[in-house]
Amino acid sequence: MAEATQGKQVILLVRRLDEAKTKAAAKPLFQIEHTISYERSLDTTQTKDGAVNSDGGLEVTLSLSGLASKDDANEYMKKAVKDGAIMEFWSVDLSQKGTSDNANKYKAEYMRGKVASWEVPYNVEDLVEISTEANIDGVPQEGYATVDASIIEKAQYVFADTTVAAK
Repeated sequence: MAEATQGKQVILLVRRLDEAKTKAAAKPLFQIEHTISYERSLDTTQTKDGAVNSDGGLEVTLSLSGLASKDDANEYMKKAVKDGAIMEFWSVDLSQKGTSDNANKYKAEYMRGKVASWEVPYNVEDLVEISTEANIDGVPQEGYATVDASIIEKAQYVFADTTVAAK
């Protein structure tokens, strides 16, 4: 029987494509949710024999919301909007670990695109919540992505023993 996926088990990793040779992907802090939307526009022509649909192409959008934090990662996507940079995105399911051949890999969806919007509302009563949206180029690809243990520890703390902690 299949197990239901919990949203907290799926994290988003990001990186500017022009930094692919110098930086690893990073996890924006305090993610609340991310959404991948697939939309195919169809044109319908009515004929005497009934409706005929024609494919207008696939559009993919990625939305992310999270709490603002006082660090460089908080400004990363904002800078990508200003620069018009192509971004890489990985939606990684930490509940779907790879086989023994790729033990530190997790099922993921990889995509590239440009960040189209960045919004930070400053409400007097709430924590500051950032929302951003990216338009994805082409079709996202499925595979297994390497996720460093430090990223997983940031996403969820791991068990610690009662002994003196190692450095």
